[in-house]
Amino acid sequence: MQESYPAPAIVSNREIAQELMEQKTIKELLFEAESANIYQSVIGSFEREKTIK
Repeated sequence: MQESYPAPAIVSNREIAQELMEQKTIKELLFEAESANIYQSVIGSFEREKTIK
């Protein structure tokens, strides 16, 4: 029987976190989460600047 995978959008954050934690240390996960947050806020400020102009 072939395994079926849910569409990416349906996979819960908990499942993703679980998978990541099996492969990475907490320190690496925190670093990645922080990087993502910084990236998001940079993108956000660019978006705001665009709407202001």
